[in-house]
Amino acid sequence: MPFLAVPVGGARRGGYYPVPCICFGLAVRDLLREHAGFPDLRLHWSQDPETSDVVEWGETPPRLWGNDDTTLGRFYGYSETAIAAFMRRRHPTTPSSAMPEPCPPTAP
Repeated sequence: MPFLAVPVGGARRGGYYPVPCICFGLAVRDLLREHAGFPDLRLHWSQDPETSDVVEWGETPPRLWGNDDTTLGRFYGYSETAIAAFMRRRHPTTPSSAMPEPCPPTAP
């Protein structure tokens, strides 16, 4: 089965690959051991049923409060242009002239 796992190098300091179960995670980890660019391979078990387990490599990714997409984008080696484009799509700005008028105060 083909899959995409990007090795560390250049600006990319780490990576991850989501897996549906621990057995598949162990197989992915063992497969990546055979290739350059995947240092410090580890399996991270999810404690949250809404997220999957992951195979990680390289440096430990920053664990941030909230969503700091710029820091994560830089960690995973994305260009500043790609990060800016992602941020514009994820957090679109609304011109102030398009904002609805506030509600009038209510009478006591």
